[in-house]
Amino acid sequence: MSFREGILRIINAMFGRKKGGIERAFMDYCKCLVSRGNQVFALGYPDAPVIESLNLDGVEVRTITNYGQWDPIAVWKLKQIIREIAPDIVITHGNRATSLLKSACRNIPVVGVCHNYNIKYLTECDGVITT
Repeated sequence: MSFREGILRIINAMFGRKKGGIERAFMDYCKCLVSRGNQVFALGYPDAPVIESLNLDGVEVRTITNYGQWDPIAVWKLKQIIREIAPDIVITHGNRATSLLKSACRNIPVVGVCHNYNIKYLTECDGVITT
């Protein structure tokens, strides 16, 4: 499917391992994006509680281990995932997801969701959504 057809292939990514506000927003974005008929790929850390509890129809869950926002192996793995999924857009929650996916994405818009006042990693994004 393509943007012109009104249905998007979207990666919604968050690498937090807690159960807090960013994680809640990540889940809400998955629900909202699927409810609009989009094909959603949730991307997160393997043992994150939010990933383990994310069982929505229409959301395909992918996990990736990473060792911080500058992990070159994680960037390489993300490039493979991006090549396979071929998303129309990538939405990121949190500094780690934003940093890693901005490094991995070429010619795919990355939209960062701003959950706090630290906008350092969002300045390189193609778009920003504030909560």
